[in-house]
Amino acid sequence: DRDRDRDRDRDRDRGRDRDKDDRRRKKHKSSKKKSKRKKRSRSRSRDEMYKSYLKRKAAKGNGMFDKKPEDMPEDFVPIAEQQVQKLLIAPKQARNVYVGGIDPRSTSDRELFDFFNDKIIACIGKDGTYVSSTYVNPQQKFGFVEFKSAAIATEVITKMNGIQLKGVELTLRRPTNYDPSVKIDEESVNLDVTKIGMQPNLLSTHVENGPHKIYVAGIPYSLTNAQIQELLESFGPLAGLCVVREKGYAFCQYVDTSKTDLACEGLNGMAVGSQTLTVKRANVRPPSETQPVASAADLESSIMSKLGGLTGGLDSGDIIRPTRILVLLNMVKREELLDDAEYEDIKADIKGECELHGKVVSIVIPRPDRIDPGANVPGLEKVYVEFSAELDAIEARSKLEGRSFGDASVGCEFMDEKDFKDLIKRI
Repeated sequence: DRDRDRDRDRDRDRGRDRDKDDRRRKKHKSSKKKSKRKKRSRSRSRDEMYKSYLKRKAAKGNGMFDKKPEDMPEDFVPIAEQQVQKLLIAPKQARNVYVGGIDPRSTSDRELFDFFNDKIIACIGKDGTYVSSTYVNPQQKFGFVEFKSAAIATEVITKMNGIQLKGVELTLRRPTNYDPSVKIDEESVNLDVTKIGMQPNLLSTHVENGPHKIYVAGIPYSLTNAQIQELLESFGPLAGLCVVREKGYAFCQYVDTSKTDLACEGLNGMAVGSQTLTVKRANVRPPSETQPVASAADLESSIMSKLGGLTGGLDSGDIIRPTRILVLLNMVKREELLDDAEYEDIKADIKGECELHGKVVSIVIPRPDRIDPGANVPGLEKVYVEFSAELDAIEARSKLEGRSFGDASVGCEFMDEKDFKDLIKRI
């Protein structure tokens, strides 16, 4: 009997020990998962780059690829019918105004909201809320203001262009996704800008694409819109003037289009302050009906001349020819590629942007060695985009080069397809 009781007590104690061990292991496993999540959260909270990414993504809804200054970030509308989608988006585009020249370090979204709302109240003489929302790009000197109506947006662009905010003259114009063909039935609004110390300038800020559109680069940041207009109108009255102040260039067109060549010749190379102006036609003149059909060599030369200076300073045998492989520069940094989640987000953003210009076959972003992050990796800090056709790569290059990604300006170059395949094998 004593032996039986002893065995029973021993089995009972063993069962209790096993239960304790099971509970201890479950508790340890659960705390380990929580600690991992907390650690990752704390790590990300310390990562200023990741916080900046989240802020941009939340504000724009389109990922971290910064749009051109004239492109307004907009929400995706999941409607298949293109006409219906156009009707839904267009009214918002008509109410949006691009604002260039903002200092994001000293101007918040709220300050921009109050600034324009107060100015409109002063012009109309009636209290109210005339601004719906504002957005200030945290890296670049531009933003957007959405007004309550398209009529107010039109008046602001027409009469307030050049208004000063904190001593800096602002550039106001339509975003490039604005569709003037959409007619909106709204009550007209009249802003008396003389009440805020301005004189209305009825010169259009929209310059139509065409053979007489002029590109002016090298404009000093210190010049006001009025001074730029005065300089250009020394050759005749302007039909339109669009100043991209934060980039230092502008587009214009003369009322008398015969002045186009005269202005280009007279202004190109002119020293203005510490800068030198570059003035030329923005578009290649279309061939006349009497001109012979261009040869294949002429067409190739024409295409190459449109690739943003690829052929400049090179002999014909040294020309970098377009391929399906487009290399994007200044877009990623070594430390950004170490985190898996951030790497996938960056890759998805780049893919989404590139697919706007053509079919993307693959995207390759070499990553640092995890064991030795400082080791040399072929193609590190470059993005390789493989398109399905050369024309898609050419189109993407023309749209992406010079764009902003984070705080850097995107560079582009083509890569030989054989070299691309070799690179894939090496990484």
